Amino acid sequence: MVAASGCGEERADPAPAIASCNAYCVAYLAAACTAPTYTAADVCKDTECGDIATSPSQCAGAFKGYYDCLGALSAEDLCCDTAVAPATQCTSPADAPCAAPYAALLTCSGR
Repeated sequence: MVAASGCGEERADPAPAIASCNAYCVAYLAAACTAPTYTAADVCKDTECGDIATSPSQCAGAFKGYYDCLGALSAEDLCCDTAVAPATQCTSPADAPCAAPYAALLTCSGR
């Protein structure tokens, strides 16, 4: 879906990426990690999802891909801590389950 902005620019709708991010936050809290990054849904959503709506339009797909990846992880993998996990939890950052979508997000055009 494409939304129009004020200056005639067509923008990708950030709603699917935001929904995916929100679902990740719910899954992350449900995983009940021993040393959680977030202990409240609103903090997770503010931190993880807060900038999606104002990010460059061309990054909406990268955000969605990243949070879709995170949302599909098992509780054990979620507690490994997303893209770049501490060495004590994962064997290396490259082994982190969503490292590739995270890299795509970091390098999307406009970021």
